[in-house]
Amino acid sequence: MEKQKLREQVLKQLHQLSPSDHEQKSALIQKRVLASDEFKYAKTIGITLSRFPEVATHHLIEFAWQCGKRIAIPKCISSTREMDFRLIDSFDQNEVVYMDLKEPCVDLTESVPPEEIDL
Repeated sequence: MEKQKLREQVLKQLHQLSPSDHEQKSALIQKRVLASDEFKYAKTIGITLSRFPEVATHHLIEFAWQCGKRIAIPKCISSTREMDFRLIDSFDQNEVVYMDLKEPCVDLTESVPPEEIDL
């Protein structure tokens, strides 16, 4: 199946989830991530700030901070279509950008090289 068609199909299914189903499925995924050796041993985690219908990531990020892990959030560079992962230690270090996405504020965050991201 063509990537775009598959993407549309999956998004349609995700949008049909009830809020309680979405919350339950997100919690299940978070539980599996938190129990993984990859999470346990990671020092720096690259992750996106989710929005519905994506898997909720805010609780996972908060738990990672409590464990002393560094969180790197992607900043999209539209001219090159690359991502610059930047360290945040508070949700207040983000701004709303195009398509209502949240990305790290460049003035408030530090770039982290890809080789430093463990997970």
